[in-house]
Amino acid sequence: MAGCLIVRNSPLGVAFVSQWLAYNAPKPAGFSSSDNGALHLAVLRLLRPENPETIKRARDYYALTATSSNLQP
Repeated sequence: MAGCLIVRNSPLGVAFVSQWLAYNAPKPAGFSSSDNGALHLAVLRLLRPENPETIKRARDYYALTATSSNLQP
């Protein structure tokens, strides 16, 4: 879970939180683990923004369609 986070009020901290909040709308149609799923993507984007794997994971996130009762996919 995302739990409680402390982020420095710096340009980098503000950019990180803004990226994280951007995953709130639109959310994937399926189960995305809400804030925790978005947190993982925001960290990836911060650390490796141009990495093809980061881009693929973001596409995978928005393609989620299964509900929380069907986590197999």
